[in-house]
Amino acid sequence: MYARARWPSAVPCADVWGDGHFLFGAHYLRRGGPAQITILDILNPDAPALASIYYIPPPGNQSGPEDVQASNGLLFTGNETSATGSDGAFVADVRDPYNPRYLGNINVPRFRRVHTLSYDPDSRFLYLANSRGPEFAVIDLRWLTPDAAPFGTISTPTWHVQNVGSSFVHEVYARNGRLYASAWDSGVWVYDVSNGASQPPRLLGSAPGNSTHSAVPSEDGRFIVTAEEFTGGGIKLYEAIPNASGGLDIVLRDSFTLPTSRATSAHQPFIKGNRVYVSWYEAGVQVFEINPDTKRLEWVASFDTSPYTGATGYNGCWSVYPYLGDDRILAGDIQTGFWILALEVPVLEGTVQVAGLPQIPQEFRFRVGFCRPSDGQTVATYTATPDSGGQYRIEDVRRGIYDLVVSAPGMLCTRVQNLSFAYGQATTLNLTLRAGDVNSDGRIDDADLLAVLFAFGQSGSGLPEDVNSDGTVDDADLLAVLFNFGSEC
Repeated sequence: MYARARWPSAVPCADVWGDGHFLFGAHYLRRGGPAQITILDILNPDAPALASIYYIPPPGNQSGPEDVQASNGLLFTGNETSATGSDGAFVADVRDPYNPRYLGNINVPRFRRVHTLSYDPDSRFLYLANSRGPEFAVIDLRWLTPDAAPFGTISTPTWHVQNVGSSFVHEVYARNGRLYASAWDSGVWVYDVSNGASQPPRLLGSAPGNSTHSAVPSEDGRFIVTAEEFTGGGIKLYEAIPNASGGLDIVLRDSFTLPTSRATSAHQPFIKGNRVYVSWYEAGVQVFEINPDTKRLEWVASFDTSPYTGATGYNGCWSVYPYLGDDRILAGDIQTGFWILALEVPVLEGTVQVAGLPQIPQEFRFRVGFCRPSDGQTVATYTATPDSGGQYRIEDVRRGIYDLVVSAPGMLCTRVQNLSFAYGQATTLNLTLRAGDVNSDGRIDDADLLAVLFAFGQSGSGLPEDVNSDGTVDDADLLAVLFNFGSEC
């Protein structure tokens, strides 16, 4: 993992979000102000450019916009002060990030100091947490579009959910019809919010935790990762299992922490695919994989954004955002600014040629199955499209040691044993495939020859007897079968 660019800031940095080719970065300001959001154009991630600095107008201009999200052309900030502020959340039109336009304030009683928020771009509901009580608020914003005129202040929630643990809700995160509430003294609480227009959130299940700062789900909702913010706190992996009562049994599967000689604690996780990305204060960004078979966390990479080492009292990397791609992972470090990072994923690359054909067929593709050496089970399959010279590259393949089975329509399969794949490594495999297995039975024999002869002269697309895929079954296809006659995989 390496840095592509850093944007230093004299103002402490907090949360970071990405949308399109823009970075939205909040600044940690508890007192004074001015409250501001840095917006960077990262179309070229190696040379980010300032799009604008958005200064939040009164009443939020003296507070700290610690949380930020951007989606559907809308920017949301959660603003918190340490004084007697009544700021709440703020909304802006950022369809043109070079010229943000203020839209309004969400200032709900008991949620006038918003520590974190979550906007679900699918349902278009907003969720607020104030880190002051065991509660969260739900705001129906289906009516709100970036075209809206400034709307003043929203002061009435659609739903107000209380008794979420016994201390306070530190963070909320909503996706795919579920809300994940981080109850500081009571772990993760999961709610069904799929019918937010007509039904209040319904508790599905919870799991205990200690100083639970954040909780996020995998894309399919099967796994949940929490971060615990205390000296020595780390991350926990849970599995959410549907039960007979229509709820969830949330079962602890694994945990990971770093020694306090390295960092204070984990802070903010996100899950993309099977990878977990965590901002880990003095230890920068840490990356893990969730092994779906063992249900364990496996560390794979890291990048240190912070000059600090050890438990220094919550300095360093505040936030991470991985959803723009692994070539532009965003991070916000309190002291060192905003970062654009790249993760060097495992790669399979090489050349392919087809024996029996003078050149690679047009639009030729082949599949690569990754099989466990222990039992031969296929655990992943990838498709490669080589260029006219036969060069191919498959990025983000599965990490580990696997036997490979390479196959393509009309070709004999090829088997390769015990290839190793790792982060920061490109594994080279040069292939020769043999054309002529028309019936895909693993051998080139009389049956394939007869199939070509019976189809001889036919034309069209997708004919299995058209071995070279030129649209006609002719002498060239017959010669390919004869060239590899007797071969098998």
